[in-house]
Amino acid sequence: FEVDPEFTAYSRMSDQFETVRFDEFVVKRLSTYGVANLRGWRLRFFSEVSIGVSLGAVGALTACVACLKQSTLRVRYSDKLFKDAWEIARLLQDNKSSGASAYAALIDSAYPIVFSSTWPTFSAKPIISASSPTDDPVWPIDFALVFSGKIVKGEAVVRSIESAKGELEDGGWQTYLDMLNLVSAEGAKALGQLLKKGTSEDAIERLFDLMNQYQNLLHFVNLSTPQLDTIYANVHRIANKSLNRVGSGAKISGLGKGGEMLVALPYGEHRKELEAWTNEAGYSLDYASWRD
Repeated sequence: FEVDPEFTAYSRMSDQFETVRFDEFVVKRLSTYGVANLRGWRLRFFSEVSIGVSLGAVGALTACVACLKQSTLRVRYSDKLFKDAWEIARLLQDNKSSGASAYAALIDSAYPIVFSSTWPTFSAKPIISASSPTDDPVWPIDFALVFSGKIVKGEAVVRSIESAKGELEDGGWQTYLDMLNLVSAEGAKALGQLLKKGTSEDAIERLFDLMNQYQNLLHFVNLSTPQLDTIYANVHRIANKSLNRVGSGAKISGLGKGGEMLVALPYGEHRKELEAWTNEAGYSLDYASWRD
């Protein structure tokens, strides 16, 4: 078994496909898994996005390897297939993967998915099943992904988490996890309320505030970077409550230490300002919902 450490991936920054390399950490972990489960194969990857930009590339990669293990090239979701992909994702991310990106790579949904997990159990359902939206639901938010310019390094994330875990004594780590879980759960409820209430300013403001609270909590474990902090600060400079009544939301979209910042704005407002600032500051607006 062999893993090619180089793969071809599209770079939004250069607007072309480039040859990039896996972290040595990833190559070693994939090789260990492959020797045990995929003897006789040589893996080489081609990707629309690079590993480490927080766009779910690791989830897609692990889904592909799981399909290979089950000797199928046609992705038909099953819990067994997902569990295999999740197991590989945990291996590559030092048991820190929730499995969400692997799950997203294996399923299709017209609505956001509410996903939660504690290995080896998980729950996933379309938010529509819990929200009972109106017959003609309204989605009053613009979403965007702004690339920080820094690739996420899994080992650096693990080191930061382990360091913070050691510093938070006397139950502090569990308290911190409880706070993250609470904010995440309230965020899922806020998404449901958006489908119910549509353009309700209270519902929009609630979601934005929860996104910001989650991002601020990540400073406890040093998972932000100066680039991410710069994006966060300028998003709130461009779109704040003194300008639009509901503010804006911003949080990392992946593990942290780089990658993408997920930005949420009130629908139809601040688009030009965000595009102008990212161009001027040299950041890449990798996705904007209003361009779809």
